[in-house]
Amino acid sequence: MQDEGSTGAQGGARHGGAARYAAAELALLHASFTTDETHILRAQTARTLRRTRELMQESQALRARVAQGREAVFAATADWSTLRLLGGGSLVQGNQPQLDDFDSYIHPEDWSRVAAAIRDGLERISPVELQHRLCWPDGDVSWVYSRAVPLVAENGDVTEWLGAVSEVSSAA
Repeated sequence: MQDEGSTGAQGGARHGGAARYAAAELALLHASFTTDETHILRAQTARTLRRTRELMQESQALRARVAQGREAVFAATADWSTLRLLGGGSLVQGNQPQLDDFDSYIHPEDWSRVAAAIRDGLERISPVELQHRLCWPDGDVSWVYSRAVPLVAENGDVTEWLGAVSEVSSAA
């Protein structure tokens, strides 16, 4: 009779059988995890694809609205010192991508509120959102809804702001 520590033929067979059983079980577990991972990746890919399609449709709708009328999409430098039009409907005359005289588009009575909203957004690194009057290049004045969101780098610094201006109603 062998003791438990011996490596006789019978003990080796038991050990080898257990090793084969463990390897087969591990292979089955691996296949199961691989199937689960594949399922998870497919579901994530499908969600991402759906969201990408939704964003593309929203982008196309926004481009159409901007091209039709009194809406504009812009980018502002981190400190709001310069605005660049990304799409502008009738906000600018001709092909003027830079708004060097941004102040002139804001109605004089609303400028302090707009400046305060921008300062608050800069201090809190949060979206700037308000309604104010805008003076269009053709001389019209109308109420607009403006919103800009900060793009923040990994280190926490704002790199730029992306925003949109949409006409809400004509000012009487």
